Amino acid sequence: MVQTVGAGHGLGLFSCYSIMDKHKGWLTAESEVGVGSKFTFYLPASHEALTKITDREIVKGTGNILIMDDEPSLRGALSELLNAIGYTTSVAADGDEALRIYSEVLEVGVAFDLVILDLTIPNGLGGEETAKCLKDIDPSVKTIASSGYSSESVMADFKSRGFHAVLDKPYKLAELASVVRNTIDKT
Repeated sequence: MVQTVGAGHGLGLFSCYSIMDKHKGWLTAESEVGVGSKFTFYLPASHEALTKITDREIVKGTGNILIMDDEPSLRGALSELLNAIGYTTSVAADGDEALRIYSEVLEVGVAFDLVILDLTIPNGLGGEETAKCLKDIDPSVKTIASSGYSSESVMADFKSRGFHAVLDKPYKLAELASVVRNTIDKT
């Protein structure tokens, strides 16, 4: 499949490399000036039997969740996953938009049960800064830090940074469902 992509933020290839490395895969790149670039991703074959995730393994729930991620495809995919297991979602591309949406919802007397924040937002307010601002607006806000970078210091020390939990990208549905439900249920 060939996909044409517009101007990027410069971190996409590093994210790809990090994900491929985590799964013991690799990627190659070919580029020709004026023609374009071709990226090929290789993942190892699994010798383990594939197992189907059953509905009993997925912790469903209800609640209103705000998702902040600069990648439209990730925002959409995460929103769809959460909708499929019972949650209502709103999405924001960066911290400024997330703060605006959160404030507007509070003004009409509704609250988000949870906010999932991507830590790295190029050219915008990132997850850690957004979480601090959300605490100023609503001290009872529950936040989850999300990142594709396993080396993020926030991911290792999330509680001292004001987060209630973490979610690693790429998301695994059973883990996502469990972390979201457990975080919302915490008092």
